[in-house]
Amino acid sequence: MVFGMKNNNKKSAYISSVPLNPLEMVFLNWIFESVPGRVVFPKIKLTDFVKQNQAAGGIVGPARAKLNSFLFLEECCVDFLICDSSFNPICAIDLVGNKDGRSKTHERRKARALIEAGIRHAIIDPRGNPEEKKGLIRNFSK
Repeated sequence: MVFGMKNNNKKSAYISSVPLNPLEMVFLNWIFESVPGRVVFPKIKLTDFVKQNQAAGGIVGPARAKLNSFLFLEECCVDFLICDSSFNPICAIDLVGNKDGRSKTHERRKARALIEAGIRHAIIDPRGNPEEKKGLIRNFSK
């Protein structure tokens, strides 16, 4: 089944682009080298792997605040999510300086949501010694 053909028209309204910047591509390769066998998702929305806990209460009273907090997660993503071979999240990594203009409050709320979900969260500066960064990734992804 064919849904579309490649459009070579340079005046098209849409063009494809590489989903990662060069630094993110290098870091992704470091992850693959550091934790072989792990499944890695770059630039993934939190709501793709963090769900609202219905057992904590519906959407009334204090749970309404939790719902609003969950709706906030729709805006959040992490640079890399590392999972085990069964796709269970092990840890989330954000790169220093890769906030897309997000505020400190936004980043704190995201970190709190990850902690509440039991997912380790690291913010790593990708600059510096690659072997040191690979060691950080290995230790963090255990």
